[in-house]
Amino acid sequence: MDMHLMSHRSWVAENAKMTVHTNLMFTERQLGFANQLLTYFNRRDIFEKFGNRIGLTVALAALAIDTANNITSMAVHGNIASAFMLARGLTEQTTNYAYLLVCDEKEFERWVKYSRQKAYKLLDRHEKAGKLALHLSVSQLPDPATIPGLEDDIAQFTGSKGGSVNRWSRLSLPKRLQVVEAKAAESHAIVVTLLGVLALVYDVGSEVLHGTLLGGGLRFGLLQPENQSREDHAATLLFVAGACLDVIVRMGGQAVGAQGLANASRASLEALLESARQEAAQQKSTPPGVSASD
Repeated sequence: MDMHLMSHRSWVAENAKMTVHTNLMFTERQLGFANQLLTYFNRRDIFEKFGNRIGLTVALAALAIDTANNITSMAVHGNIASAFMLARGLTEQTTNYAYLLVCDEKEFERWVKYSRQKAYKLLDRHEKAGKLALHLSVSQLPDPATIPGLEDDIAQFTGSKGGSVNRWSRLSLPKRLQVVEAKAAESHAIVVTLLGVLALVYDVGSEVLHGTLLGGGLRFGLLQPENQSREDHAATLLFVAGACLDVIVRMGGQAVGAQGLANASRASLEALLESARQEAAQQKSTPPGVSASD
């Protein structure tokens, strides 16, 4: 093998490992900020102080924080394919959280109503494949008429042919981000971050989730660029986890008056991005296989 090529590959691999370490430290800082935010969310008077919108979306923020924590662990331990699948979910959770904090009241109520009727429908499930059918139901299914508002919720999310409507919002993720751009504080930076993480992991995570050869092959490096290592994927996943946490902390912190926490999170992300820009400039000016200190 050409010694120059070998040196270059070794340099690339070492750089990827350094990036994993840097991004891991960043994500751990963001997890610290997120856990501090949870102390604000755990107030007993959160509904009285901040209202239903803040109180109910706490569940989504907490879910995103748990997901980011799991992605971090998976990325560090090399479970790359499953981490991409979770990262796809994290980007959607984070986008929805940002959107729900700023969307109009009617849309927020659709989210609540969808969740109520879906919880009921999951108590009575039907699956069919050809002549085979399966019915799963709780032993004592409550009458929806006995639960105030539930019949209307079910009707709103049932199609004309009797099937379930499985989307609570009529807007796509990019359309929801347009609403965030129009209404959120610091909206430009937040939307740019969300567009970035969607571009990095959403399509890859979808391939894993839907069981394509590309998704399955991610575990073994099949159909991957030759110069893309597991460390590269791990670094990407760690960055995405930390960046999503930044959006959660900034949006949630602003909503509950924890502006100092939101500012600290923003500074952490900006410091990482500036470091990456400097590193990229240094690599561009340094020949492969030669360290900057040589």
